[in-house]
Amino acid sequence: MTSPSITFVSAFIDICSTVKPIEHRMRLFKLLADSGISIHLFLSPTILDKYDAIVGVKESVYLELVRLEELETFQEISGLTYTVPTSNNPDKDTAAYHIVQNAKIEFVERVRRLGKTTHYAWIDFNICQMFSNVPECIDYLQTNMRLLNGLRVPGCWPRADRSSDFFNQIHWRFCGSFFIGDDASIQEMYDVYRKEFKHIIQTYGILTWEVNIWHYLDAHRLWNPIWYSADHNDSIIRA
Repeated sequence: MTSPSITFVSAFIDICSTVKPIEHRMRLFKLLADSGISIHLFLSPTILDKYDAIVGVKESVYLELVRLEELETFQEISGLTYTVPTSNNPDKDTAAYHIVQNAKIEFVERVRRLGKTTHYAWIDFNICQMFSNVPECIDYLQTNMRLLNGLRVPGCWPRADRSSDFFNQIHWRFCGSFFIGDDASIQEMYDVYRKEFKHIIQTYGILTWEVNIWHYLDAHRLWNPIWYSADHNDSIIRA
């Protein structure tokens, strides 16, 4: 029997946002990179120089360069007519931002197909900004992750079967910044996304936050992850 093992998957795709300095985000990721956990990182070529200067070469980080336009999630809805939700932070919540957020399962699936580990976890590039005790959280990622069957996704809200609006206000049924699953459950989420994502954009004419799409899929029983209660703090990684 293969011993359980895990690859963490992350991405920093350049969408020309000025909301948070790139250097700040790089320094946050460096905390993960320095830990030695196995990370597969997707990075835009346009920010490689800054990454090299701040993070540097790490044996535990496999770097793959990719452009926004190369993403399946981008190509899938290219040519469709849609809007994005009205946001309190319109400089951040652009169409490009929503595409990258909805590509999270695409990134993880691309790594899953390499077949190097039994489990895969999405982890936001700058997730360390959420942690109140960064060393303790990183130690947990290194030594205490439970590698169980199924897809485990943290969230703030309990399940709701109905919602008056899945698209215009952000939903925190799921936290968005972290999830972990075995091979089969990652592939299942990816397959559901490829079946439903474009259809949702076509039907409702709006490209929204990935957590809203997840909530929509969950509420309509199109996807059934193992939900656990958490928030955007240290609890988010404790599946």
